[in-house]
Amino acid sequence: MLISMPGCSTEEFDLLSDGYNYAEVSERLCVDEDDVRERNASVYHVDLAATFQGRIARHGSPSRLRITDDLGYWFSGLSDGEGHFGVQLDIGRQRVLKAQVLLRRDDAAVTQRIHGLLNCGVLYCHKPSQNRKPCCFFKVQDLRDLREIIVPLFERYPLQSKKATEFDLWKRLVSMRYLETAGGCLSVRCSPDFRRNFDAVRTEIKRIRTYDTPDTVCGACRFRLGREAGNSHKT
Repeated sequence: MLISMPGCSTEEFDLLSDGYNYAEVSERLCVDEDDVRERNASVYHVDLAATFQGRIARHGSPSRLRITDDLGYWFSGLSDGEGHFGVQLDIGRQRVLKAQVLLRRDDAAVTQRIHGLLNCGVLYCHKPSQNRKPCCFFKVQDLRDLREIIVPLFERYPLQSKKATEFDLWKRLVSMRYLETAGGCLSVRCSPDFRRNFDAVRTEIKRIRTYDTPDTVCGACRFRLGREAGNSHKT
């Protein structure tokens, strides 16, 4: 290969050819990610989408999860109650995938701990308003972090509530989009196949989150609901 641009190297070209994306090459060689992107566009001309997908097909998705079992099971349990897997249409009908944990604002230290442990995501706090109590949340929306940290976490430390079903559906979308964008490094339009799956999963997750009717709840709940109904008739 002819090296015709400052910063070009055979090692950089080889990594891109082996399916490592711009972020990974940047981390391995300690070079600027945007410079790697520019050199590929101008000199290497590696089809990163194709090489990345080939690498994942051969070796599977990498995991950057670094967490102890105690903390992994703790976070999974917390997410069973307070977690959320987002599959939503944003402004302009942009398809958004995210994972987040929402807590009271006086539990902000917990979200800060999560952020430090997982080394990804962002923290937000909302002030109280007429329709909302003060809260804070930890959110991950970066596609590479979703696939390489959040997905491996819940695969290793499974959810126990209905959110386990949501996760399986959501994970499928994350994996599809991860491949389409070479780990989040390529700005490409969603494929028709992804859009169809996104809309189907969004509908299914809405169905899963719908509360059961009294006819389908457990026996203990039917007893309580029946007793409440009886008391209301007496009054």
